[in-house]
Amino acid sequence: MLYSLLAAQEGLPVWITNSFPVLRQILMVLVFLASVGVILITMFAPSEAQGGTNVITGASESFYSKNRASSKEGRFKRLIILLSSFIAVAILIYCVLTVIYGGI
Repeated sequence: MLYSLLAAQEGLPVWITNSFPVLRQILMVLVFLASVGVILITMFAPSEAQGGTNVITGASESFYSKNRASSKEGRFKRLIILLSSFIAVAILIYCVLTVIYGGI
């Protein structure tokens, strides 16, 4: 049996020990939704038309390639980074809650 740090501490309100499993389940649902979002955004993100041809041909950058962050591709990239960061932080919080709670 896993040792529960919260159960060993006396004087804690019952709602605290009862809320940890609920918080962990909410975090897992949010991680699942965010990961599905990353997959869908990656699937629907437009691919780069140029690819790596500018390196081969030596073409200079255009106004569009310099201002790519404000385009649809830039927004998709920022959203993927934001959701991926959220997934990393939520999984870290989930692991901390698992260590503190010590049970399922």
